[in-house]
Amino acid sequence: MESAASSDTGSVLSMVFYNLRFELAFCCCALLGWLVSYAAKKQGDKARVQKKSQAYASTAKPSERSEERSTSLLALYRRSTPDEVLRLFDRHVRSQVLDNQTPELLREILSHVYSTSIRAGASKSLPHYIAEAIKRGVPPNDEQLESMLKMCTSKKAFADALQAFDAASSKDLQGTASTWSCLLFCAVESGQFGRCPAFYDKLRALRSPSSEDFMNMIRFVVHTKQPTRLAPVLKEMRAVQSTPDNITYNRALAICVCAEQLEMAEQLLEEMMSLEGVCDAVTYNTLIKGWARAGNIDRCFALHELMLSENVTPSEVTFGILLDACVGAGMHDRAAKVFKDFQASGCELNAVLYTTLLKGLARAGQLDQAMKIFEQMCSSKVVPDLVSYSVLIKVHCDAGKLEVALQLLDRLVQQGLCPDEIVYNNLLTGCAERKSSALGQRLLEDMMQYRIRPTNVTLSIMLKIHVSCKEWDAAVELLDTSPVKFGIACESRLYVQLLQACIRDRQGKRVKEVCEAMLKRSTADEATVGRLLQQCISFNMLDSGAELLECLLPPRGKVGAKDANALLSIAVKKQRAGTAKAILASMQKGQIPIENGLRAAMVNL
Repeated sequence: MESAASSDTGSVLSMVFYNLRFELAFCCCALLGWLVSYAAKKQGDKARVQKKSQAYASTAKPSERSEERSTSLLALYRRSTPDEVLRLFDRHVRSQVLDNQTPELLREILSHVYSTSIRAGASKSLPHYIAEAIKRGVPPNDEQLESMLKMCTSKKAFADALQAFDAASSKDLQGTASTWSCLLFCAVESGQFGRCPAFYDKLRALRSPSSEDFMNMIRFVVHTKQPTRLAPVLKEMRAVQSTPDNITYNRALAICVCAEQLEMAEQLLEEMMSLEGVCDAVTYNTLIKGWARAGNIDRCFALHELMLSENVTPSEVTFGILLDACVGAGMHDRAAKVFKDFQASGCELNAVLYTTLLKGLARAGQLDQAMKIFEQMCSSKVVPDLVSYSVLIKVHCDAGKLEVALQLLDRLVQQGLCPDEIVYNNLLTGCAERKSSALGQRLLEDMMQYRIRPTNVTLSIMLKIHVSCKEWDAAVELLDTSPVKFGIACESRLYVQLLQACIRDRQGKRVKEVCEAMLKRSTADEATVGRLLQQCISFNMLDSGAELLECLLPPRGKVGAKDANALLSIAVKKQRAGTAKAILASMQKGQIPIENGLRAAMVNL
């Protein structure tokens, strides 16, 4: 019967192949033809540059017209891709194709090679190509060097630009104003400040420096910490610019502040104050922020007073910087005064300022005052953001006021905001302090409802909750089910955290269970094993220490000889014969060296 079925199947297949024989033959022929043509095209593309190079090399005969030959050779470079251009040039150098070419043609080819190498990201090779040009008597001229430097600058290859200049530099090279301007900028950007004065002098010999050139010189003065050179640069900048430029001066001030050269910034402020209409709110804000970072709050407020005396109106940014500085320095009373001054100024309050003040009051432990400001925020046009809620939830959880924190969570959701992992982690931390496992589990379920995936930080906090509630089974289950339930792999540190909790609570029966669960996912390094064994010694959990030692032998873990001998030594000292023998057997199994004194003590035990 089976034979008949096989025969029928074979007949059907034979009939199908017979009916489709022409179609199958056509497909095979088409596939074979495509493979042949593809292979030929691939081979042709691979050899194209080499064949053309050889063709031009072989046709370079004295009898041919030089002009036509030159045009064809240059056209070859222009038609090639960037990688092909660089390979073609190197091949022509080796085959000496370029040796008999005219200087004009060589300059054209080298200009193309210079620009191509920069566009291809090979600007570090410029000195090599420049050396080949000098060898053939056609060093880069001013126009070529300017083009190279501009292209390198646009690619942010500042150090490469300086190396190219060094390779091309000669006594015949005059350089253009743009060349020296680019070199000044590259020197500043690459931190080669020692070269700036020479480039600047070359630039001044050709034209008056621009605003950007002055900015680069100010950067040079600031970063080299030469305050005596600042005044001459500013004087020259004033002489060149008929009308004082507020933007240029503010940029210069920002350079001083960013480099933490505040004394020079003060010097620049005096210069700006001597010019009418140059100082504005941005000027004072920049300097106030610099002194705030330096922790000099008194100078911040002195600048604020100076700002008012000069009839410069403080902006929202001004008050924000002062408020943040006071909060950072712990000057909460001063921060509250700044906030009141801000309200009296008529400037529009925003969420950032409210949140900054909330942080300050929260750090000072003034929770009632923080809630008053929060309610004021809610009743104004400013809508609290997630950061505002997060700050208040955290401080109330830290203060043990979990109910207030949960009310804030409800208000956050009612406002249409979506809580994030940080909010829930703070709330879970509050549950750990309160030892409320049921509430912690509910919050964890809420996280999943809002599609907020718990992280290992979240799981660590949940472990603290279960441990504080003596819920050991739930703690183990949390780690075992988290990959499936939450889609995250538990880090080995979480198992170590639970192991340490078991040892502290003298849960000896749990130690081996948790250790086995951990080893299913990862091995334990020597430092981790050492911490666990030392903790067993500290809490006199020697039997658990022996079990851990047995579980963590190589290849599942790595046990240090010092830690193992310490465990054996304390077992011998306490006359725990059975435990000592188990530890000794594990050490012999793991080929861990045993101290001679302990061997002798084991004989007498």
